[in-house]
Amino acid sequence: MVEIVTVGHVFLLGLQVLVSSNVVSSKSYECFEGNCAMTGSCRSAPGAGFSPYCWIASDSWGHKLKCGTKSDCRDAALNWGNCVFASCAFDRGSGRSCDRMNREKLGELKKECGSEGFSFNSWANRYEKARKLYDKFSPCVGGAIEDETKKVIKYCHCFNSCGKDQTEDGTCTVQGLDRRLDMELDVKTPYTAVCALDCEPEEKLVFLQKVKNEHPTEKATKKVIITKGMSSSKSTSSGGSSSATVSGEVGFKVMEIFDVKIGASGTLEHNWSLSTTRTEIQQVTSEISIGVEPGDEVSVFQVVGECKNSDGTVYTVKTPTYVIRGKDGSSETKKADFSKAEKGLA
Repeated sequence: MVEIVTVGHVFLLGLQVLVSSNVVSSKSYECFEGNCAMTGSCRSAPGAGFSPYCWIASDSWGHKLKCGTKSDCRDAALNWGNCVFASCAFDRGSGRSCDRMNREKLGELKKECGSEGFSFNSWANRYEKARKLYDKFSPCVGGAIEDETKKVIKYCHCFNSCGKDQTEDGTCTVQGLDRRLDMELDVKTPYTAVCALDCEPEEKLVFLQKVKNEHPTEKATKKVIITKGMSSSKSTSSGGSSSATVSGEVGFKVMEIFDVKIGASGTLEHNWSLSTTRTEIQQVTSEISIGVEPGDEVSVFQVVGECKNSDGTVYTVKTPTYVIRGKDGSSETKKADFSKAEKGLA
């Protein structure tokens, strides 16, 4: 029995080599629905019901060579190039290439987390594991499909966290996709979208408090609470907004934008070039003393920076610089002392 199988095996291999000798010279190849195909002598019988392609064999037993994109078939077609026996006559090649199928499927899967009526959470719950996304590209298989799966994960995380513009122009990145895809991990928690900082900084005066001295003859000193530091807010799908603290890394990058684009040349007498230390990012509170002449009143304003990012995040920087304005139009710019409050910073 063993001897018969061996002879049959050799006979089949011989037929494959014979068939392949007619097709290697063409060097034209494709990946159809997960299997490598190659042009050859099948083309010589137009209208005879034969396929214009033969399937490339992965071994001498006649198994088809699996693929996920045309490039997966290149070495096989240009090197050994053996066709599955009689595949021209009996196993017609499909007209749908994996490259085309992958593009179509990628577009469909992106819509599931980026179109009206869909949400990131519903998408994450639907697929759970990366394996479910990968299998959506079936019958195409291999490393190329892993890359396509990563593209879907990146798109959905970026669209959810950084908005449409950064998703489509590629400025958003996703941490966790730089390694081999673990098919058993979920599609949500192992990954973090990192939005690009592309905001344009501006500075403005924000009203703090009006201070009035009603005494007719004596000058008064009033205390005003002032807070400095950075915060961020982002609009939510329900129409509201959520606030959050800013990490040191992001905070430094935001302050660098103010430094480069405004620096010391702002119109409100605050030097943004001196605002790149850790203490300028963390929020701290202090008191300032405002002197008011008898029967007079003044308004206190704080110099505040605002940087609106394309992902919908607004970074707000409250500075130690404040302005006192009198009823007569006079103006005085000062800087609050936060040294005592900053001693308690970690």
